[in-house]
Amino acid sequence: MFNATLFMTSLSFFLINDMTPWKDAYECPANVRVFNETWPTIGVIFLVYGILLVVLNIFCSIAIIYTKCTHPSTQLMLFLSILDIIQLAVNSILTGFLGREGLSYCNHPKLIFIAGALGNGAWLTASPTCILLTLERMTEAEVLLRVKRIFKDGSYFIVLFCLFVWTIYSFLFTSPALFSSNHLCWLYNPLIGKDPLIYWSFLHTVNNSVMTIVIIPLNLYFAFHLFRKRYVLSQWSYKSARQIIGQTLILSVFHSSAAFIYEIMQFISPGPGFYIAGQIAWSLSSGSAGVSYILLNKTIRHNLKKVFLSKAIRSRCGLCCYATEELVAENVRKMAQMNDMQQIAPFWDGEIFNGGNNQGHDNQNNAIKEPAPQGAQVAQSNFVTLF
Repeated sequence: MFNATLFMTSLSFFLINDMTPWKDAYECPANVRVFNETWPTIGVIFLVYGILLVVLNIFCSIAIIYTKCTHPSTQLMLFLSILDIIQLAVNSILTGFLGREGLSYCNHPKLIFIAGALGNGAWLTASPTCILLTLERMTEAEVLLRVKRIFKDGSYFIVLFCLFVWTIYSFLFTSPALFSSNHLCWLYNPLIGKDPLIYWSFLHTVNNSVMTIVIIPLNLYFAFHLFRKRYVLSQWSYKSARQIIGQTLILSVFHSSAAFIYEIMQFISPGPGFYIAGQIAWSLSSGSAGVSYILLNKTIRHNLKKVFLSKAIRSRCGLCCYATEELVAENVRKMAQMNDMQQIAPFWDGEIFNGGNNQGHDNQNNAIKEPAPQGAQVAQSNFVTLF
């Protein structure tokens, strides 16, 4: 009975039932109130925030695709970015529009049912993806090396297959979240006088509980190991590990907060501020990934510059993406400095930079200049490159 009920409240039943929700659970009564509370200011904030973050996540997805997605971390980042775009379209853009207009489930049942199923499916899929990304980042920083085997070719294929199965189940076979304008929040219970237990999902509770319990201890252990090994790791790897843990912490804090708040809302009826806090936490959890990638991921920033800016513009503005571009830009600056110095004091004749002995202007004009030895030429090149 539980499985049959869960299926009939899912998107798959909605699709095979002529795009109509299960009447015993989702049919709105004739006397239901169709005019609800409006949120003009908060609705506009959600709407603008969602549009900006969707654009940002699209840019991040393009930058990730530019890396060819051959590494498990980039594949998980791309998948998580796509899931975040779906969630932002529901928990921010559509939420802002519906909240501003004061529209709830019974005003547009089909639209809200489909949107709620997509948003809930994306959330349920993003939770294990976030955990997998954290584990993969930990193995990159040489933490939990035993877990590294699951990201090898054969094992990683099994992990991706399990994630694919979970994605299909989350989108098609779970109860959707439905919007209530009176609470400015997406709830599983449409609040139309039916038994709340009809809409309760055991796996959704397990998903949120695991997300809340697992992700924060993982990141705390990651941070502890990083700071304990700070003098063992090289300077580059330590800096890279700090950026990695910064990204995972941002994602994990907002995801776990949203999971915790939403799970509480399924069992108790808190005040209106708690509902809005849960909706804000869900929106922030979906938008935090793109922001963290832009701020803390140097590869993403470089790829964005390579995709949207030509090489000439990057060189003119000093926005270098490659080590060779940085070297060329540095040499151009040094050559410009040398030209300026020759214009100010032309009698130097560049002698300071080519390793000759400065014994006076008169002696330079009469002396035969010997070519600088090979070691001096190397020193000269290093001087120009470093300074």
